[in-house]
Amino acid sequence: MTDFHGLSVLARGAVRALHWRALLLWWASLSLVALVAALPLYALLDAQLSHAIDAPRYAHALSLLVLGEVVGGAAKDSGTVWGVLAALWGTALLWPWLTGVMVAAVRLGRGVRLFALAAEGMREYGRQLRLMLWSLLPLAPFVAAGVWLVHVARERRFDAVLESTVHWTERGALLAAVLLCLMPYLLTELTRARIAARDDSRSVVVHWWRALKLYLRRPLATWALSLAILVLGALLIAALGWLRIAASGAGWGDWWLALGVTQLITLAGGWLRLARLQVLAQLVDDDATRRAIEAEAWRYDEAA
Repeated sequence: MTDFHGLSVLARGAVRALHWRALLLWWASLSLVALVAALPLYALLDAQLSHAIDAPRYAHALSLLVLGEVVGGAAKDSGTVWGVLAALWGTALLWPWLTGVMVAAVRLGRGVRLFALAAEGMREYGRQLRLMLWSLLPLAPFVAAGVWLVHVARERRFDAVLESTVHWTERGALLAAVLLCLMPYLLTELTRARIAARDDSRSVVVHWWRALKLYLRRPLATWALSLAILVLGALLIAALGWLRIAASGAGWGDWWLALGVTQLITLAGGWLRLARLQVLAQLVDDDATRRAIEAEAWRYDEAA
């Protein structure tokens, strides 16, 4: 038997995800594209709000009326629109590379140098891009199945006797629909973890198929580990988000604090991404070890 316990796996994954080189590349890349979108928006907000009579009050909070005027002005400002579009395009181009960096961080560990990690991310670029495109194919049937479940639950409300039965049926159908929609993403993440842990093929279809078979063998472990690390990361990001809202103010101290907390939120997102891959990679390794033990035991029985 293998030493595979949920809490220890989560703890190891959380600690291994504190990979400062991978997190540095994640933070620098996303900060760069965010800066492309933020500079035109900052210029627009400075022109609209800095010289207003209520500027000190706006530094703490914006009313819905003022917020609507700002959003309307941003939608009409060509510089802001092009800045946001450029940031989105840059993020889409960088995403396969960032994913490759995370996969390489899992495979190579903390000993790899910064530029070697960045180069390994570029080596993974094509494969991660192909995996992103391939993952779109199974998305449609899963989403269609989820929509069908919700539709059936709503159709059967007329046949229900108790109102509570209707509520539980609709909530159950909605939960099942959400899980069905998350399943393609989970399979894609499991495929990335398998590429990181068992890089035995250049074909993303082969890796995806083997990840699917692993999921069918260990569905509860896959869901439990993924949801547990997701909840942990969501709580961390929510706490930092609350701190960011509380740090709003007009002084330079509040500005630097808000900026620092925003960067921590970016780093927390990268840590969550890497921790999920680390946890699933341990599942891949454990499954391979179990299968090897079972195969050895079968050969021993055949020989006996």
